[in-house]
Amino acid sequence: MGLKGLYGGGNMEAIAKIYKEVLGRNLVDLMKDLIQVCRSDLPKELEADATMLVEYKGKFKELGEQEIVAIKRLWESAEIQKAHRESRRVDSKTNFLSNTHHLIQKLDEFAEPDYLPDAKERAYARMRTTGISEQKLNIEGKKLKVVDVGGMRSERRKWVHTYENVKAIVFCVSLSDYNEKCFEDHTTNRLQDSLALWEKIANETCFGKTQFLLLFTKKDLLSEKLEALQKDGDHSADLKLNKCPALENVAKAGEKNLTVDEVVKILEEQFLARVKRSDAYVLVESANITEAEEIKGVIARLKADRNVNESCALQ
Repeated sequence: MGLKGLYGGGNMEAIAKIYKEVLGRNLVDLMKDLIQVCRSDLPKELEADATMLVEYKGKFKELGEQEIVAIKRLWESAEIQKAHRESRRVDSKTNFLSNTHHLIQKLDEFAEPDYLPDAKERAYARMRTTGISEQKLNIEGKKLKVVDVGGMRSERRKWVHTYENVKAIVFCVSLSDYNEKCFEDHTTNRLQDSLALWEKIANETCFGKTQFLLLFTKKDLLSEKLEALQKDGDHSADLKLNKCPALENVAKAGEKNLTVDEVVKILEEQFLARVKRSDAYVLVESANITEAEEIKGVIARLKADRNVNESCALQ
């Protein structure tokens, strides 16, 4: 949803209202998940707040002061904080949002009737893509059609319907996935799954004239995990890089001193090594998708790249 928020064009006020509702729904769903994890441990004085939110079925724009106060009280509790910390564990079966802190900090503003999220805040929205959607974007005066496909395994069989006349593919890899499991089976490492999928897509013969942008995202979340690992050491075993098979050798060599850029470089080598086609052209970038200027920087470098420019007419 990030590119749409930055370059969607059209009625931006209407778009912002949609994003506000999505962000609000993200927040309510997050609190419901956290409550379910620690419901039995919550003190009696928070039980009414928990029940109110778990049973809440309205839209985010309908949240009243009572619900907002309940969210704040619960978030400040030791039980909810513990549940949120443990959500980083690789065996966690609940998919927690990576934008939690930002949403909580913005709660009062989001609740204002006239408040509309800006481009950066819209990039925090989380909505699982199902099916295939087409978006028309206006990037610095150039109109492009972007086809967004759902990444879940159940959605991938539909991709074949989009393979014709593809000029460029943006393959996004979440750096924070290195110690997380797939939504579908809670067994397969997410980053390892991305690596296997990349190998399949990058070597498809039908993409012989297609340019690839390999985009590593969520550098900020990887940074947070590495900082916690370096600070807590053995107490952060679930954050170790060896949770991803592709990074096992790196971890053995001494992961505590690695920077985000070094991890990105190692992963870049791993992904590029999976490309067997000699005619493949792959441009590699990394960014925080919540930072508008970083995404615009990626677009600018794409425009400056001659190979991509000639193929995709980013002019």
